[in-house]
Amino acid sequence: MASGLFVGLATLDVVGYVDRRPDVDEKVEAADMWTGAGGPATNAAVTFRTLGGTRDC
Repeated sequence: MASGLFVGLATLDVVGYVDRRPDVDEKVEAADMWTGAGGPATNAAVTFRTLGGTRDC
């Protein structure tokens, strides 16, 4: 089995769902929200693990 260590940019993605697109300078309340990990290093690590790799810790 291959092992890997990924170093780089990791982000927290926050997505707000709205019922309609707001007009210019208008605020709307989100109907729902989703958060998840993102960024190139995180995406590479998730793909590596999905393909059968193991973590190197």
